[in-house]
Amino acid sequence: MVQKILSDKVMNERTNAYYSYYLGERNISVLSLNVYDPPERFIAYIKKNRENLNITLSDFELEQIISGMRLKALASLVPLEKISWIAGSERACLFSWYLLMQFIQNNRTKISADLLQKNKLYLKEEYLEGNAFPSDSSTQFRQILRVLDILSDKNLRDEWIIQTK
Repeated sequence: MVQKILSDKVMNERTNAYYSYYLGERNISVLSLNVYDPPERFIAYIKKNRENLNITLSDFELEQIISGMRLKALASLVPLEKISWIAGSERACLFSWYLLMQFIQNNRTKISADLLQKNKLYLKEEYLEGNAFPSDSSTQFRQILRVLDILSDKNLRDEWIIQTK
């Protein structure tokens, strides 16, 4: 069921966005490539072009960073099983979107740094202001997932998931 909710391209974009964030936290800037490419292609690109990344790392150090990046992505990205039920219904998507925007407003001080931090997926300002919302349930679900993925406070994220159920 989860695979039908999100395409491989969207899953790739999600993982690559986390990889970019992870590397950015370590002051490693990677030129943007096709965000829909498989994550392994992103890693191959890093290895192939590492002399252009303004870093001086040994092969071992680079492999450690890449290994840590993969592990942190698995640990940090919201497991789809936790929220896949939202995507099964247009009403659930719209209601969850509304609850998430309300949750963000109520926890703005805790969340704003995550939403505005460079190298992380962002949310349109119009969404945060309540002046716009994603047009269909598929887009709403992807945006909900993006917001949950960028929340650094896992307790806060899990609190929203539990409240929404």
